Amino acid sequence: MVDAAMTVSPQSALEREHPGWRLWSSQAGVMWCATRRRDLSARELWQGLDQSLVCGSLEELGLALMEQDARERAYGRRF
Repeated sequence: MVDAAMTVSPQSALEREHPGWRLWSSQAGVMWCATRRRDLSARELWQGLDQSLVCGSLEELGLALMEQDARERAYGRRF
């Protein structure tokens, strides 16, 4: 028997994988969003980093977050 308190939701798992982002969904659940917990510099924005993401599913948001992580690693974090 699995304890319900020990079950991790897909959203919680994604939040743990990407602690620099705040995640939420629309009330109707048709849109998933993420916003960085820090402001990006103009240079970071120019290099393709996004301050916020809007996706049609949690899976799509997970892929977008992985892409953002890869871009941030490629360019290095700058302030």
